[in-house]
Amino acid sequence: AEKYATDDSAFFKDYAQSHHLLSELGSKFYPAEGIAIDPPTPERLRQCKEALSKLIDEKNCHPIMVRLGWHDAGTFTKAIGIEHWPRCGGANGSIRFEPEIAHGCNAGLAKALELLQPIKKEFFDVSWADLMQMASA
Repeated sequence: AEKYATDDSAFFKDYAQSHHLLSELGSKFYPAEGIAIDPPTPERLRQCKEALSKLIDEKNCHPIMVRLGWHDAGTFTKAIGIEHWPRCGGANGSIRFEPEIAHGCNAGLAKALELLQPIKKEFFDVSWADLMQMASA
């Protein structure tokens, strides 16, 4: 923190490097046999949204879900360009990985991820990115 207090260019350089490394996490996973998961059907997505609504009502957690979706989407870096997705960031579910989740501005969001775990387990075919955005809507 002291380093960044006196040199904001160091902060932005380190942040850009961390963002790049974080964005690369999922892009180099190529299992030999591949992964075949059918996309969720509209009915499955409705069921997932209902489960999310129930969770939000029971836990009164909509504010933290909105914040989770916002902070996940807030990693978008225009300078990298959308044509280089997922390296450019955005609402791609990357917030659940270190170092992004541990960043100070994301304090408390690990709790939101914990709340979503049972729903993700049930709706394994819904991506983390979609789950977070549905929970925030």
